[in-house]
Amino acid sequence: RRNAYRREALHLLDGVEAAQLSALLKRAALARWPRAEVASLSGAAWLAFLDRTGRMSAFVAGPGHSIEAMAFGAEMQESDVEAARSVARTWLRRHRP
Repeated sequence: RRNAYRREALHLLDGVEAAQLSALLKRAALARWPRAEVASLSGAAWLAFLDRTGRMSAFVAGPGHSIEAMAFGAEMQESDVEAARSVARTWLRRHRP
């Protein structure tokens, strides 16, 4: 029950548009962390939060970096979108406070 938000986000991940990847991760983060800690995060701070809580470096220095650009409508190659989706999937499975 405690991880229902995680299961729902993983279920939605493959069907979500590239531009919505960051929003999906933000909803999952808001389900796990206090709103005051997460809601205002964007840009580099948001990516650093994802890396820190996911115990990874794929958002700041890897393929997950593009989720912010996608959120603002940047065109990406399908391979870049799938790489970002894979990083998002990893974060959803392993993030911890």
